[in-house]
Amino acid sequence: MGGNRRSVTNIYPYFSVLKTEYLIADNEIHFNEEDLVAALKNKELRDYELIELQPKRQIAVPIRWSDFQVYVYKVEIKEGLLTKERIEKIFRPIQQR
Repeated sequence: MGGNRRSVTNIYPYFSVLKTEYLIADNEIHFNEEDLVAALKNKELRDYELIELQPKRQIAVPIRWSDFQVYVYKVEIKEGLLTKERIEKIFRPIQQR
């Protein structure tokens, strides 16, 4: 996904309904404000936490995922509803890398 002036980050609010377990991401996170507001009207979207994992090097040559440094996160779904403020808080540390 991505391209056409859209970002794969537009699916990030849907992690709970997609039953996402892991995220591989760089720090290029660009939420489209209108898409984010529209997504958060869905009352089935649950809050979640990202826990950074330290992948073990199991191959001799590292895989190049992109031209950016990438990180691996475990997605832990929580009980409450996802809000705009909450998703901004979740991704702020990634954007600041």
